[in-house]
Amino acid sequence: ELMALGYFDEAHKQPLPLMPATIGLVTSESGAVLHDILHVARQRNPFVQFKLFAVPVQGDKAGPLIAKGIERADADKEVELVIVGRGGGSMEDLWCFNDRVVVEAVYNCKTPIVSAVGHETDYTLCDFAADVRGATPSHAAELTVSPVSYLLEQLEAKETYLHQYMKQTIETKKQELQAIFNRKLGIPALTLIHQESSKLNDLEHRLTGAVQQAVGKKQNNLLLMGQQLELLNPLHLLLKGYTKIEHQGTPIHSVTALTVGDSVNITMNDGSLTAKVEEIIKNG
Repeated sequence: ELMALGYFDEAHKQPLPLMPATIGLVTSESGAVLHDILHVARQRNPFVQFKLFAVPVQGDKAGPLIAKGIERADADKEVELVIVGRGGGSMEDLWCFNDRVVVEAVYNCKTPIVSAVGHETDYTLCDFAADVRGATPSHAAELTVSPVSYLLEQLEAKETYLHQYMKQTIETKKQELQAIFNRKLGIPALTLIHQESSKLNDLEHRLTGAVQQAVGKKQNNLLLMGQQLELLNPLHLLLKGYTKIEHQGTPIHSVTALTVGDSVNITMNDGSLTAKVEEIIKNG
C-alpha cells in the first residue's frame, strides 16, 4: 500500500549538506546509537553539534513517538540534518520502523534525513523513505560528518581557484589593452596604458592579499567555533562520566528538591538505573 501511495518515489530525495552545523538525532538516549555516532563524529569533525530528540526505539507504542520525534527535529530551525535509527536486533525489535506513521514522517521531513536502523543487512520501510540510508549508525555518522581535513582542502582549493581566476582575468585585460594600442593608439597613449597596467598590478596584489586574509580568518573562525561548540555540547557530558538525575521526570539540581525515601532515575553514558534516597547531606 505504501508503495502504491508513492512513498518511495526517488524524486523527493535531496542531497545531504556538506557541513551541517547541527544534526538532530532521533533515537534512544540510553542506546549504543548515541555513543557510536558521537564517537565517530568527534573523530572526524568536532565542530558539528548534535541535538538529541529522545524516543523509544522498540515496542508496539514506539512508532507514533518516533514519528513525533522526527517532526520535532524537522521543526527545529537549528537542525540542518536529521538521523533516525537504532542499533541491531531481530525483525520484531525493528518492526516499529515499518510503522506507517514513521514512514510518513520520514518521507514528509523537509530537512534532509538519514535512516540508520539496525545492521548492514537489516532493512525497514524507513530506509526507503529517507533521503539516504546508513548501513549502521556509525556509517550514518561517516556519511553526514565531513572530516575537517576535507573541509580545509576545499577552502584551499577555492583560494587557489580565485587566485588563478584573478591572475588569468588580469592577464587577459592586459592583452586586450595591448591589442587596442597596437591597432588604434600611438605613442601619446602609452603613458595612460602604463598607468592602467600599474593599477591592474596593484589591484591584483590587493585582491590576492584580501582573499588570503579572508580565507585565513574563516579558517580561524572555523577552528574557534568548533572549540566553542565542543565545550557547549551537553551530550558530551554523558560521555565524560557525568550523570543526569531525575525525580518523577524532573531534573534534580539540588539536594533540597529531594527527601529521604524518594526514588530517582540516574542516566549514564551506557544506560540508566533507579535508586532510593536513604540519606541527604547538605554542604555547609
